[in-house]
Amino acid sequence: MKVLVVGGGGREHAIIRKLKESPRRPALYAAPGNGGIASDAVCVPIAATDVAGVGSFAVQEGIDYVVVAPDDPLVLGMVDALAEKGIPAFGPNKAAAILEGSKVFSKNLMKKYGIPTAAYETFADAGEAAAYVRANRKYPLVVKADGLALGKGVLICEDEAAALAAVKSIMEDRQFGASGSRIVIEEFLTGPEVSVLSFTDGKTVVPMVSSMDHKRALDGDRGLNTGGMGTIAPNPYYTPEVAARCMEEIFLPTLAAMREEFSAMSARWENEKSAIGKVQHLREEIEQVNGEIARAEREYDLNRAAELKYGRLPALQKELEQEEARAAAAEKDSTLLHDRVTEEEIAHLTIQEEYINDAVAAVAALRADARIGDIYLLGHSQGAMLVPRIMQAIEAQEGLGEIAGGVMLSGSPKPLWQISMAQNVALLGDEQMESYEAILSEQIQLANSLDTMTEEELITKTVFGVSAYYQKDETSVDAAQAALENGRRLFIAQGDADWQVTTADGIEAWKAALEGAQFPVEYHLYENLNHLLMTQEGSVTRTLMDYALPGHVSQQVIEDIAAFILAGE
Repeated sequence: MKVLVVGGGGREHAIIRKLKESPRRPALYAAPGNGGIASDAVCVPIAATDVAGVGSFAVQEGIDYVVVAPDDPLVLGMVDALAEKGIPAFGPNKAAAILEGSKVFSKNLMKKYGIPTAAYETFADAGEAAAYVRANRKYPLVVKADGLALGKGVLICEDEAAALAAVKSIMEDRQFGASGSRIVIEEFLTGPEVSVLSFTDGKTVVPMVSSMDHKRALDGDRGLNTGGMGTIAPNPYYTPEVAARCMEEIFLPTLAAMREEFSAMSARWENEKSAIGKVQHLREEIEQVNGEIARAEREYDLNRAAELKYGRLPALQKELEQEEARAAAAEKDSTLLHDRVTEEEIAHLTIQEEYINDAVAAVAALRADARIGDIYLLGHSQGAMLVPRIMQAIEAQEGLGEIAGGVMLSGSPKPLWQISMAQNVALLGDEQMESYEAILSEQIQLANSLDTMTEEELITKTVFGVSAYYQKDETSVDAAQAALENGRRLFIAQGDADWQVTTADGIEAWKAALEGAQFPVEYHLYENLNHLLMTQEGSVTRTLMDYALPGHVSQQVIEDIAAFILAGE
């Protein structure tokens, strides 16, 4: 039996130690684990928040069971993602994890169902929160970031100035990143604090041993919450009488409230799924109508084109606007589904999610077709930069076999941020460079510090316009080294009029990086072809206008790729 524990802290190490005592003697893995855990389990270099990465590893390694311990991956839906792959996991699903992931949700739930909690107000606007603080006359006051903040998102404010500073820090300065988009401001309660975790299946609750946290740093408890300095267990204030009261007034009512909410959520989910399906259907229909209009105009069927353009199309567009307005209104009420990618999802986007999963699925589909022989992987621009990495991921999947070779067009072995920087410099030109040197320098500094950024910094900062989280993932694999390790035949091509990826950053960099390769590599530099491998007519403007003119990929490029593939048979 193989068991994977997600996380890399003391809690995860304790879980692993207990799992080692099992008479079933499971093979233990940890993602990412730590130096201490490495003595008890195989540590895998996958971030605890990398939902897709953990899922892919679990499938690849044949993991039988996953224990998801940290809050963040639970809130991101790791248990749900594993379930979709048929892998059982310990931990709440995404819907249940919101109880921990959103203080606004939790407070509103307690208020709605009469569960004891401190008096509070919630805010999504910093100005409104500040006005509430100024009207308050009772201190201390507690200001909380809505989302997860590594145990540090709760600020106890002794006066108005501190409370206003807390609102600004959380909501405007985003000290805790996206977790500070909403806040809870609540009354300060005095008395002994008790923490009790519980096991539950949604109906029955079994409390664990109570504990007392070491809450705040600095002498006199004047700092932030420590978020993990250890506990005293059992808590001496958690007497049998207090435990019985908590069971009757908190634990059981919360379970009942969550069951009722989930029932309502399920109904809402079905309604939202239907609504989103309608929006998507309308968009597809509009796209089809636009295609019909273009076809009618090409065929000089002007009556048909006019009928569609001024009749059917406006009606569809109006209907779509109405449906999108309904969807937007619903989204403000924390919808369970959405028809567009959210900022939070973008902040956690990985190469695995954007490219690899689809490529693996495509190859799996091709392998299932007996008519398909050798499979080549072709990538353009960033896709070309990722060909070696995608090859490795495909070949790591059991049953998919080897990729016959790779075709890499207009790409580079250098990190994405370096190419983005070169593009920015090209677009700015010498005259504007002086004004932007400080910004470029700042971005370069951020790029060079990706490996030392915290999780919060990675999801809240951008490097040359792209999420730092994504940039770090992209730089985690050296493209040229991966190509050398793969040992597959390669076709590397570029146009000499390409300014998005210069020949120095592209084909010449590949030649230098792959020098001495023990497998065939073909290099092709085409005269007067741009980044899209189309003929570059006239002068090069070094702007996106260079690609505004319609065209076709060079026939010579197509023929050379075909010859490369045929030579491998």
